[in-house]
Order: sequence, then structure tokens, then C-alpha cells
Amino acid sequence: MAKRKPCSLERKLSRCGYVFILPLIFGVCVIWLPNIVQAMVFTLNELKVLPGDYTLTWMGLEYFRRALTENAEFIPLLLSSLRSLASDIPVILIFSLFMAVLLNQNFRGRTFVRAVFFIPVVLVTGVVANTAYETGLNDILSSQNLGDAANQATQMTAGVESLLLSLNFGEGLLSFVSAAVTGISRVVQSSGVQIFLFLAALQEIPESLYEAARVEGCTKWETFWKITLPMLAPQILVVAIYTLVDMFSQSDSALFKYLDSLAFSQQQYSYASSMYWLYTAAVGIAIAVVGLIIARATRRRAEGG
Repeated sequence: MAKRKPCSLERKLSRCGYVFILPLIFGVCVIWLPNIVQAMVFTLNELKVLPGDYTLTWMGLEYFRRALTENAEFIPLLLSSLRSLASDIPVILIFSLFMAVLLNQNFRGRTFVRAVFFIPVVLVTGVVANTAYETGLNDILSSQNLGDAANQATQMTAGVESLLLSLNFGEGLLSFVSAAVTGISRVVQSSGVQIFLFLAALQEIPESLYEAARVEGCTKWETFWKITLPMLAPQILVVAIYTLVDMFSQSDSALFKYLDSLAFSQQQYSYASSMYWLYTAAVGIAIAVVGLIIARATRRRAEGG
């Protein structure tokens, strides 16, 4: 009788990993996949809600055709959402990395400052966000601060635009920077998790690499480009994809409001569902493109190209 080979450490660790993600696998198979299939069934059929029941009439891809060729609002709203994603993601990545590098330095009160940057994440998620929404607190705060915030944003944007114009910057860069300045509060609010992901990655970089760089006479700028950025390459990709998914799931955009109105006010559930699927496909393509671009750029930087 042949002897069984002893289980290697790598195989034991992989088994522990499968046990750890077992609840996730169960949720995907039992909850997520059935709902996805049901949503696709509703999209390919005309859904009519009856008292205590509903009926389905086969439509095929008709609703997708209408959304792409007949609807006058969907395509402009979709392109506007994608443009917003394209402009916000670089700003959030740069801001998050900048703040993570600062928070990784040794200074008094560092723990308190880190907690301050995570407060916006707590305020816009979970029970706190639901309570603020249901009690109308968000509307009250928005109505009180809207005028002052708009005036401050306008003044700040005008100042930045005049500065860039004096430096002969192009119109494309000018509009990009102006949009970033106008949405600075949204950028700060959306960067909490990204900052902590970058911060955790920075703390994993061996200090010996920086000591060797200082011995060789490297400046802090050279150290950042030759050590910090290449070592953060995997985390940059993760943060970019996380930011895309996080912004995609925000339901306060004009596109989501239009689709919610179409589904729940006009009872065109299947038509709205087809547009949700088209939006999901567009964001999936955007995630693939962003992931490919960042992966190639970070690989080239790591190779010193």
C-alpha cells in the first residue's frame, strides 16, 4: 500500500483560505447568482405587476434596442456618468496616495489625524447614512450650507483657472483641474478607504530599502519614483478598481435617478432593468480598460522603463 504524501504548507494555507471565504462563496451561489438570473429574466420579458403576482411576456432584446436607439436621455446620461468616472478616479487616486504618504510620516497626533480622514467614510455608510437620510438631516445641512459652499467653490475655481491661464495651460487640463477643484468635497468624502489601503501598503515596504537609497544619495523625489511607487503597483490597481466600483454603486447620480423614476414612477421595470445592464456592461469595460492601463504603467515603472 502506497504511502500518502504529507500535505505541504502551501496546500494547508490554501485550504484555510477556502474555509475563510466559504461564506462569500455560499452568498454568491445561493443569493447573488439567483438574483442575477432573475433580473436577466425580467429584462428579457415585459414585467407587469398584479395584486399579489406578476406576469411575464417575452420581449427578447427589444428593450436593449429601444434604450440604445430610441431613448433620447439614456445615452447622454450614460456618457456623462462615464466622463465623471474618468475625471474623478485620477483625482481620487492622486489625493489618496498623497495623503497616505503624509500620514505615514512620524509626527505627533498621527493617530488622531488618521481617524479624522476616516470620519467621512463612517458618515456616508451604514446606519449613520440611513439615519441622516430618513430624518432629513442631509437636506437640512445641504440647504444651510449650499449657498456658502457654492460661493466658495466658485471663487476657488475662478482663482485656479486664472492661474492656469496665466501659465498657458491647455483647455483640456484647465477643465480637468476646474472640475477637480469644484468637486473637492466629493473627492475627500470618497477617499477614506483608499487612503487606508495605501497607508497599509506603505507600512509593508521594508525600511531597509529607504536606508540603502539614502546611503546612495537618492533624494526623496527619486526614492518615491524608484521605490515607493513600484512597490505600490498592486495596491494602485486594487484602489483604482475599488474606486470605480464604489462610484458605480452610488445612487445619487442623474442616471440612477432617471432609471429609478422610470422603474418605480412609470412602472417600466423591464425597460429600466435593460438600461441598468447596459450601464453595468459599460462600467465593466471601463474597469477592464483602467486595470489594463494601470497594470502596464506600473509594470513599466517597476522595470525602470
